[in-house]
Amino acid sequence: MMIDALNGTLAGRHIVVTRPAHQADNLCAQLEKAGAVVWRFPSLDITPLVDAAHIQAALQKLKPHDWLLFVSRNAVTLTATHLLQYLQTTERPRIIAVGAATAQCLQELGIALTFAPPAPYNSEALLAHELLQHVQHQQILIVRGQGGRELLRETLEQRGAHVSYLEVYRRDAADLPIALITQLSNALAQHTIDALIITSEASLHALIDALAIKDTPPVWQTRLVVISERLYTVARSLGFNGDIWIAQTASDEAIINCLQNGFHA
Repeated sequence: MMIDALNGTLAGRHIVVTRPAHQADNLCAQLEKAGAVVWRFPSLDITPLVDAAHIQAALQKLKPHDWLLFVSRNAVTLTATHLLQYLQTTERPRIIAVGAATAQCLQELGIALTFAPPAPYNSEALLAHELLQHVQHQQILIVRGQGGRELLRETLEQRGAHVSYLEVYRRDAADLPIALITQLSNALAQHTIDALIITSEASLHALIDALAIKDTPPVWQTRLVVISERLYTVARSLGFNGDIWIAQTASDEAIINCLQNGFHA
């Protein structure tokens, strides 16, 4: 079912959205259009680490045959000004993105990609692309937040590439109102929440910490919607033992389709 045909398809369902506040508006709006009762619980804050000189220095080291790899929309938006200035003054490197939303963010800036990220729009799919199979002695700059998965770097280095990071933000646990935390904790304990949408491992850990649910067994039965098999495995390993539905991608449409399919199966 397409997003323009959502009216009423999730009527009365209580859905928790844990994305950072500045990235959640469209998903929340589409869920509300489908009739859901949306709980906004942004478990993470994105804190910029933008040092103009550092960003410019990292970009200036790139040559036309090198790679510039963006792992998230935040990585793009926090470097956009510097990136556009850089591309106006030099021959551009090869540019790629991990996810579809990240690719769209670059394209909206007028920046063409060397190739589009393949479905299911994750690191594994990107690494399977033929152009990244033979990268011996090539320079690859990964623009990302602090921490996170090391799969891209480790795999590309195993293939002979020289990989470095440009880390432009960090993920901090959000300072949420006590009243909101208490309200959601009570709703989870009473099983009145129909699904928690989890789009990153960091947000899942932050949610657990915020709600202090380690010693609240009923909460672990709450249904989750996740965006990858890897995140499914993480949730299971942490102790979630209820339904866990896996969206095909991290897009808003895929998440909503997952909810629709699950509730109407």
